[in-house]
Amino acid sequence: TRDECKRYQNIPGCYEQLLECEECQASIRRGECTNECYQEYGLGACCPTCPNICKQFAREEQTYKNTTLDCSDFEEKSCYFECPSKCMNEAKNGKCPTECPAKCCDCSVEFQEKSLWGECPAQCKQFAGNPDCCAATCPAKCTNKRRKECSGGGVAECDGIPGCCPEKFDVIFGPGVFLDNEEQ
Repeated sequence: TRDECKRYQNIPGCYEQLLECEECQASIRRGECTNECYQEYGLGACCPTCPNICKQFAREEQTYKNTTLDCSDFEEKSCYFECPSKCMNEAKNGKCPTECPAKCCDCSVEFQEKSLWGECPAQCKQFAGNPDCCAATCPAKCTNKRRKECSGGGVAECDGIPGCCPEKFDVIFGPGVFLDNEEQ
C-alpha cells in the first residue's frame, strides 16, 4: 500500500490500494458485508456482497425486507430465499415432497389472485419462478397481465420469461405510413 510500490500494481496481491472503509476490511477479506458497512457505504468495494442480515434470513428460509432494504433485489442467490424449482413444479401439480419446505407448496388463493393482476407482493416472493403465484418481472414491451395468451414457458420476444407476453400496442408515436389494403 506504500506509494513507492504502486508501480507493481499489475502484479496480483503485490499492491493494494487502501479503501476508505478501514472498519470493513476484516469482513471484506472474509467475503462478507456487515450490516453497519452496508448501511454506511452501500454495495461496492466496501461491501462486496449483500449484508449479513440477508444471508442470515436466507439460511432460515426467509427473505429479509424492510423500508430501506429488500434482500430479493440482490442477484446473489445466497442473499434471499427462493423455493427450489423441484418443489415449485410439484406444487403446481398439487403435491408437496417431504424434502420441500411447506411454504413452497402453499400458494394461497390470495397470491394467485394478485398474480393475475400482475403483482407479486413481498409475501409471495418465495414463489418467484411460478407465474401462478408470483407475477414475473417482464422486460419492456412485455406484460405479466395476459400470461394465458402466450406460451406458458415464455416467448422469445420476452426473453423466454414464463408468465410474460408481448404487450399489445394500439397507439403509434412518431411518423408512420399507412397503406391501403386495396390491390392496384
